[in-house]
Amino acid sequence: MNYSGNPRLENLQSVLSNQGHLCVCDCGKPKLPKFSKHHIAEISEMQTKNTKILRNRFSIFDILNKKNIPLNIIEVGVMAGDFAKTMLDSLNINKIYLIDPFNIDDGAAQGIEPRFTKKTHYNFVLDRFKDDNRVHIRQGLSEYELPKLLDLCENDKMDFIYIDSDHRFENLYNEILYATQILKHDGIIGIDDMSLFLEDPVDLCEVFQAVTRFLENNKNWEVSYYSFHDNGIPNIYLSRIN
Repeated sequence: MNYSGNPRLENLQSVLSNQGHLCVCDCGKPKLPKFSKHHIAEISEMQTKNTKILRNRFSIFDILNKKNIPLNIIEVGVMAGDFAKTMLDSLNINKIYLIDPFNIDDGAAQGIEPRFTKKTHYNFVLDRFKDDNRVHIRQGLSEYELPKLLDLCENDKMDFIYIDSDHRFENLYNEILYATQILKHDGIIGIDDMSLFLEDPVDLCEVFQAVTRFLENNKNWEVSYYSFHDNGIPNIYLSRIN
């Protein structure tokens, strides 16, 4: 495959042609090549020894329902609100914050009539949840909206924060850091699209990079759950080590 003209993919091609000589460490174990300055780190055994595999991303609902309390939730990256609607229907939710710029065209499956455009995106989601007073819609980038919730939720923190937004390393890493401050001590952070897809032309393994770097720098956090997804891209769930 010719990656000419795309600097990030040219770098990938260069590394792969070098048989992965650029790697995370020299321990002798197979390692992914270093695709960018934000390398994929190895998750420690301590941070994975309690990890449970879930059948799909909806299986986390069973875990959350076992808390037997009304849940406080944040979803970062909402799109049409489909996953938010599923959470509202499946969980005992006290309140849920939906954070998104709401400025893109509908990403519905091929062959389905788009439900909204860039111009109507926000109003579509607003109208979808207008009769549910549990839903608080916050239009804007997470880098601005999450800090606002630090004070707002200081005495009423979150049980679950689900992140499915801009997959760039810097953005996701910062979202995880904010999430740790808004989350209850026994709360869970869910992260979508934990992908190692090497031909992704936009966010080459950057979710994987951000998550593993966070775990490398925060040894008091672990991978509590790892779930499969119907489109083949897993979800990962992080929580504090008790």
